[in-house]
Amino acid sequence: MPALPQAGGIPRGSVKRGRRPADLSDMTAITHRWGNRSLHRRGFRLTSRVFWDMAIYMVGLGLAVGLVFPPFAVLLGVPEPIAARPVFRTACLVAGFLVGAMNYALCRGVVGGRMEVLGGHLRSATSSITSATRTGDWSEAVFERIAVDSDDQIGEAGRAFNSLLGAVEGRKELEERLRFQAFHDQLTGLPNRAYMMDRLAEAEQSRRDGTPSAVLFLDVDNLKAVNDNLGHESGDTLIRMLSDRMVANVRDTDTVARLGGDEFAILLVGSGSEHQAERVAHRLITSLRAPTMIGEHLVRTGFSIGLATSATCAASGIGMLRAADMAMYAAKTGGKGRLEVFQPSHHTAHVERDALRAELSGALDGEQLELHYQPIVDVSTQHTV
Repeated sequence: MPALPQAGGIPRGSVKRGRRPADLSDMTAITHRWGNRSLHRRGFRLTSRVFWDMAIYMVGLGLAVGLVFPPFAVLLGVPEPIAARPVFRTACLVAGFLVGAMNYALCRGVVGGRMEVLGGHLRSATSSITSATRTGDWSEAVFERIAVDSDDQIGEAGRAFNSLLGAVEGRKELEERLRFQAFHDQLTGLPNRAYMMDRLAEAEQSRRDGTPSAVLFLDVDNLKAVNDNLGHESGDTLIRMLSDRMVANVRDTDTVARLGGDEFAILLVGSGSEHQAERVAHRLITSLRAPTMIGEHLVRTGFSIGLATSATCAASGIGMLRAADMAMYAAKTGGKGRLEVFQPSHHTAHVERDALRAELSGALDGEQLELHYQPIVDVSTQHTV
């Protein structure tokens, strides 16, 4: 632990190891009275021991002296070697005293950030701040100001603190991780449906500006057989390996997304023509058709692909995805492992198929089906089998 700062005649020193942690009764030793600018030596050391590694700034009531610990200075962009120097810590104490004189108000300037003032009329308030350090990195913290009455349970100990500023270590990393999980598939790491919807909206705007685009809708053929015969872990392994092949066969500017299960979509932005998009699709079919080793088993699979382009599909970006889905269904019903380019007839067939499905469901519930049987006759005996 670094040497402790000096304030109000308190000599610098180090807290000895092995002493018991400070508890609430010990912390009462650091309380201040109006006009008293010194801190009790033992209370000061106990406070430093508890909070030395935390980015906390403490200001006592009235004219109390403020404490600034090194991590707080680093949060504001001060280089760590400078923040550890005794002369810098002493300067922080003086600055803390001046801030403390504002009485129930904390005025903080952040390097590269903004100035915030929080008055003393609220019992508690919280806000987040983001500041740029001198190295160009970004620090994020949560600022919390707490006003405590003297008759509260924590009593006089709480009166010693006007405000706290605690750095939230890893908060930025947590936010990035949550954001990644919200827009990416957990199994493959590819963008998910939500991410693809955003990209389709951007592609629609780009199309208005004259940039063409195309959507490939892909469905893995016979994935269920792999799951049934080799287990779902093998199926997951196959999905990950096929995902890597997809990414390897498109440009960095294209978006490969897993929509769920065995369905994928690829957004090709800037594809000049339907012919160029077809070449990408055929390249994918060739790559994805190659055998895959999963453990000791050689697995052969393929993809049925539907293609829709902004030139032939006047719908929105999401409508283009729906059109590619219809074309994929036509490719699957036509023999699997092939490419089908969207045609208006695919939409007509899709509408008729949905209508027939709805009618059959209603007819079954209403007992409207009349069944006719074709008899099977034994030719030699002319008897019905």
